[in-house]
Formats: sequence, C-alpha cells, structure tokens
Amino acid sequence: MLAEALEWLVTPASSLARRSGLLAGQIAIRHRASRCRSLWHGHLQATRRYITSQVAALTPHPQQVIVLGSGHLNDIDLDALLELADHFVLVDIVHPLEVRWRSFRAGGRIELLEADLSGSLENALAGGKTLLPVDEAIRSRIMSADCVISVNILSQLPVGAHDLWAKSGCSEAEIEHLSHTIIKAHLELLHQSQHGLLISDQVARLRGLDDKGNSITGAWQDLLFGFALAKGDEEWIWQIASHAERGDGYEEERKVVALRLATRFED
Repeated sequence: MLAEALEWLVTPASSLARRSGLLAGQIAIRHRASRCRSLWHGHLQATRRYITSQVAALTPHPQQVIVLGSGHLNDIDLDALLELADHFVLVDIVHPLEVRWRSFRAGGRIELLEADLSGSLENALAGGKTLLPVDEAIRSRIMSADCVISVNILSQLPVGAHDLWAKSGCSEAEIEHLSHTIIKAHLELLHQSQHGLLISDQVARLRGLDDKGNSITGAWQDLLFGFALAKGDEEWIWQIASHAERGDGYEEERKVVALRLATRFED
C-alpha cells in the first residue's frame, strides 16, 4: 500500500484523473497484473499477436498508429510494432511512469495524449449527467491515422462514472442509458478511422462450488450494456480472476473478441 501511495504522488496526472480515482485504478492494475501474471498470460499474448499481425498486414507502410486505452502496455507488443510503423500515439487518461520513460527513449516516435475517452468524468464529478464529446484535436488525429486500435477498454469506459452517478441519485435505468451512450460513441469514433481495430471483453461469468462442493457455473452477463458486436476475427476466453484474487470463492472468466471495424456493430 505504501508503494502504491508513493506512486500516486509521483505519477504525473491531471486533476481529473486524481479526483475520479482513475490514477489509483491505473496503479492498482499494475499490481493486479503482477499477481495474475500466469492467469492473464494467454489473453495478453492473444491480444498482442492479433494487433501485431493486423498492423503488419497494412499496406502501404503505416505512418501513424493510435492506441486508445494504452495503459501499462501489458497487451501491446510495442517493440514489434515500432518495427512496423513510424509513429505511435498512445491515448489514455493516465500514462504510467514506465510508459513515459519508453516514450522519452523512443526519439519522438511515441507521443502521449491524455484524455477521458468516456467523456463522462468531469460532469459526473460535479453531479451532472451530460457526456462531453471527444476533443476535436483527438478526433482529427483519429480520422487521419492509418490505424486506430481500441485495446481492452470498451467495457471499462462507463465504470469510472458509474458510482458517481449512483451517488448523485441516478436511477439504474439512467445509468444503463448513459453507459450505452458512452460505448456507442466510442464505437462510432473507431468507425471514423481509416482502419479500426477493436479488442474487447463482451460477457463475464463466475465459476465456483456450492455448499455441497458441486461445481457451479453462472450465466454469461453482458458487459457492453446491450451492444452485440459482430463475430470477431478471433475470440478467446480470458481467465481474469482466481478464487484467491476475488476472495469470495469464485473465479471469473470473460469472452473477448478481436475484430476489424470494417464490420459494423449492432445497436
């Protein structure tokens, strides 16, 4: 906990990232990824392979690639990608210290942009329910980039504001609607790019034992607030949390899809 508190103090981050809790969340992900290294290995490797293969297939040679939800780059093989494209723009609300260091060492080939891609946090912190549009400078970059990649962020976009809306008195129906709108806006943004790639979990379920020791498996629960993504180029199961990690006797798994956004989503 002391190490996390120190990291919170020294990591450059906006007031919005600190007040919303997303800086703390970003730091917590680092430690969770370390604890779940073996459990997450298959998912992270599948994500890296898919992204690298898709960028390698682009012709002509891509000059600019944008990554939305870059985080700690756990699911991005940046070294391999730097061999395939000239310039990378990493977009997230917080860029961890190790990512800032990699950007510094890249000689101008890695650019960092800070943005709340959900458009929800500023107003949610003030008790409001209005969603802000994507910054026009970022939208313009997305439209002109050779490839835009949304990496394991889609289902997480509404999470930051969810509790804030609940505390401000929003009904569950209102929160569902706002979350649906956030996800729809993100998918529409990807569709404005020349070549959009999406990697996202879609549904989750729990596995565990009943009182008699019999194995039980819960039903799949929607993570995308009603959106049905098209069948992916690739799909796999992400073992996201063990019994020990959850601490409640259950393990959690999610279905992940990887697809090119030439295929339209269904609303």
